[in-house]
Amino acid sequence: MYNRGSCRGCGGTLKPLSICAICREDTSWLCDRCGREEDATHRHPVETLIYSGF
Repeated sequence: MYNRGSCRGCGGTLKPLSICAICREDTSWLCDRCGREEDATHRHPVETLIYSGF
């Protein structure tokens, strides 16, 4: 697995582009050098979604 701090294509710095509304974890990044977008697969169990407001 690659380091989410740097772009796979050019090695530039990745800046957070979007975050998960439930856990506030970064889910996609944008390279500040080449503009490439990196995404992560991000899911929560159904139980977390049902009880997240309590």
